[in-house]
Amino acid sequence: MIPIFPQFKNLELLDKREVEKITSQFPPYSDFNFISLWSWNIKDEMRLSILNGNLVVRFTDYLSSKPFYSFLGNNKINETVEELLEFAKKEGVKPLLRLVPDIVSKNLDLKTYSLEEDPDHFDYIYKNEYLANYSGNKFKNKRCLYNKFKNSYPNARILINKTIEPKTIEDILKLDEKWAKHKVEKLVNFDIKNEIQAVKRFFLAFNKFENSKFLFLCLYVEEELVGFSISSIINQDYVLCHFTKGDIKYGGVYEYMLKNYAQNISKISHFMNYEQDLGLSSLRFSKNSFRPASFLKKYVIVKL
Repeated sequence: MIPIFPQFKNLELLDKREVEKITSQFPPYSDFNFISLWSWNIKDEMRLSILNGNLVVRFTDYLSSKPFYSFLGNNKINETVEELLEFAKKEGVKPLLRLVPDIVSKNLDLKTYSLEEDPDHFDYIYKNEYLANYSGNKFKNKRCLYNKFKNSYPNARILINKTIEPKTIEDILKLDEKWAKHKVEKLVNFDIKNEIQAVKRFFLAFNKFENSKFLFLCLYVEEELVGFSISSIINQDYVLCHFTKGDIKYGGVYEYMLKNYAQNISKISHFMNYEQDLGLSSLRFSKNSFRPASFLKKYVIVKL
């Protein structure tokens, strides 16, 4: 059981049901999704508490690994913010709250607290219908890249399944390592090892996640895996993409994957949460190029 604030506990698989009892009441902010919490808990430092019926998480920054606090809920917003800021100060953690969902901001006393958008952590929301078709001028470049891949690799095949075989997991981990080697020199201040470990942590526990519905996409050219995507079906409105990687040696690989993926999942959900860009310019350019329909915004809160 998750303890009442100011007590905390380390994140465990057994916390999934209790976490989702709260998160299911709100849009699927990726940072509070249990699968994401678990996968990115690389150093086993993530901690949970309940304050005024809100879920409180002690995170470590995805890039710097420094600790900070956040919460999800709509109960006693100002009281919750005040208690968390004071607690952070006493603990020696910088007295600010990060990754705070926009639902919290609507009831915040702006005479007492500063509220600043944090675009580096906005979740990109795509409309599956748009990605499934790539229609109109704004998707012209995507259509070209999709067709480039399709024409260059006519024997490409995509498999989308709700389960996954051990051999496929091995192939995914190998492709993830390959992706990392290509990215390591380009993503300054980004620890590629964390990205690899997050995928590994997911696979170590994915068959223990009760009541989770996963979709695994694998893209093959001949017998080589050249792209994959791992998602959770949240509800009839949303699918949340946890990991998507492609070998860019195959031009148009991402355009081909996302179009086929959207065609498949548009039958079961309306929107795709493609998570945040972390302020990485190349990732921001790439995610914006798929024309997000909206964002799930997050904020930083400090006391004035």
